[in-house]
Amino acid sequence: MAGIQPASGDECEEDAVGLPAVMEVLMKWFDGKRRESGECLLAAGILAAAFAWFHFSSVWASSDTLYFLNELSRVSVSELLWSRFENVTSRVVLEAILFFFLKHSPVWFYVCNTAVVILTVFMLGFYGREMGKRCFRMEEAPPFFWLLTVFLFFCYPFGDMTVAGVPGSFINYVWSGTFGMAALLPLCLLLMNRGEGVYSKKLWLLSALCVIPAANMEQPAALLFFFLPAGAVYLFRKGVKSRGILVLWGLTICSMAFLLSQGNAVRVEMSAQAYWPEFTELNLMQKLWNGVASTMNYLLCIPNMIFLSFAVLLALLALSSPQKSVLWRLSGLIPLFWEGVILAAKAAGKLLGRDLLRWFNGVEDLSLGTELSPLGAGLPLFLQALVLGSAVLFLWQYLDTVFWKISIIGLLGIGFASRVLMGFSPTLFESHMRTFYYMYLTILAAELCLAAGLGKCSAKYYRFYWVFIALLGNANFVRVVLKIAG
Repeated sequence: MAGIQPASGDECEEDAVGLPAVMEVLMKWFDGKRRESGECLLAAGILAAAFAWFHFSSVWASSDTLYFLNELSRVSVSELLWSRFENVTSRVVLEAILFFFLKHSPVWFYVCNTAVVILTVFMLGFYGREMGKRCFRMEEAPPFFWLLTVFLFFCYPFGDMTVAGVPGSFINYVWSGTFGMAALLPLCLLLMNRGEGVYSKKLWLLSALCVIPAANMEQPAALLFFFLPAGAVYLFRKGVKSRGILVLWGLTICSMAFLLSQGNAVRVEMSAQAYWPEFTELNLMQKLWNGVASTMNYLLCIPNMIFLSFAVLLALLALSSPQKSVLWRLSGLIPLFWEGVILAAKAAGKLLGRDLLRWFNGVEDLSLGTELSPLGAGLPLFLQALVLGSAVLFLWQYLDTVFWKISIIGLLGIGFASRVLMGFSPTLFESHMRTFYYMYLTILAAELCLAAGLGKCSAKYYRFYWVFIALLGNANFVRVVLKIAG
């Protein structure tokens, strides 16, 4: 089926459904003149207030954090880092940042962590907005786009960042992801043809410095390893040569080599003995399959607000599009139907006192003791692959040009691969949902891009989507913090 150019607002509005009176009030509010600077300040204020609540509801000295605090009371930072490098891990750059904050008052970390979160959300919004504007040939993003970015970010299950202690989890995952997005800034500016600011030596130096901590974590290192050369090849085909991108790629490779040094080998061996003794007997294909199967299983068989928001957006895009084919509608609605089934199974399971979600499990969760589905692995995994395949098929039909088809689907694919990479680690099941963070970032970036297309196609559907995400994101964040606070 040929690619479809999203129709203009007038063409799509004919398919819009009636909305309740409260929605009509919100429509008038949306129609007011937007002041982007004021919206950005409001978005930053909401993030600052939300994470002040989050930080002071979380326990500072817990899990790994408590262990490091005890160690730092006995030895110096340099001694602990050297011991960790030789015997436990090669993530010494990120751990040096962690140990610095553990030597000071928790308030310093809370302030800096909030600033990093705000920077993360605004970089995510910037990348998503620029992709959307270019993909759908728009002069500006839809109304209240920055607030939409904030509420989408609130859909992330932040309880995952408290399992191994808040400071360590945020620095290892959120901070490394933020450093990675900052490292990609010169490449993105080149792709956007913003040459006037790209050749600043300070920008390239900042990007090079950000590569070092970003590539000190396996998953963002892998993302940079693919994003940088892919962008360089595309620029070369467009006649733009940039040695700076190749330098950044070289730094990434050097950091990855450091990451895979002796300490990491010791860590893998120790983790295998502690969590998964059979891991050392698995061959390459078995590890790859474990990564793929566990990623699909966790993404689609545990109620997930980020995938739910993405599924709702795909459904709205399908309903608002002038394309009438059954395949078009079906491929856009299947992900939302699946999420509805999963949520219904969870709710029914609570009422009946039984785990109904296990019927959808294609793999066993060794860390939680989740049983394999009575249907075995084959059927659940086939259904999960069908859901993901339908989403890919819909995007391939919806996006207009081959470049954007490959770009958006490739972005999601690389994000998916960043979690599949965990199949080569014995902590595949023990690390659990924290390892999905980078994949979630790519989903949110793609979703923000597609939200711009929905805004161009149908103002009413965009308003409905915006309000839904506001309710979903805020409800999820409040639920997480209340659960953390006990």
